[in-house]
Amino acid sequence: MIPNAVRRCGVLAIVLLASWAPLASAQSSRSNDDLSGLVRMLRDLGRDDSVKSPLMSLLGVPAKSDKFPVRLIAVTLSKQPQRIKLLFIPKSQSPDGDGGVMMASLDDADGMAYRATTGGVLEAAISVPPKGEPRRLRNEQAMEGFRREVRWWLDRERILRDALRQPSREPGELCLGGDNRFRPCD
Repeated sequence: MIPNAVRRCGVLAIVLLASWAPLASAQSSRSNDDLSGLVRMLRDLGRDDSVKSPLMSLLGVPAKSDKFPVRLIAVTLSKQPQRIKLLFIPKSQSPDGDGGVMMASLDDADGMAYRATTGGVLEAAISVPPKGEPRRLRNEQAMEGFRREVRWWLDRERILRDALRQPSREPGELCLGGDNRFRPCD
């Protein structure tokens, strides 16, 4: 399971992205990657979770309650120091994935969160330091990190898909083992 401190950092990043969504620049940046395979993996193998309402507007879902359902995949890269990656979509998203994809990379020292279209267009990015004020990044500032994050997920999609199909105590959650293989967390 994801420790509460890291989960809170991730939720804070998501809430801040939601509040800054209207400030996204009109000219989006493209990574030239198709993320629709990741959306399918989330739909097929992610776990059901919920996110607080400020994120609803970010993902284009009308606010009907204080929480809304998402499909989530969480990958713990290390426990000491804590490093996790999150990938999620709204559960109500249409089959073509037009609701977008959220990616977050969080650790003890820093956190980054990105919102993108399934066509690989960066729409919003924030930096979330553990002991400081989160700040919105211009797409130009965030593009290098966004491309790295997209590549990380795309390069491991097949391996993650295989690991997520294994029986698990916590569906949609993986840990990186000492042998550098992904497996369901204990």
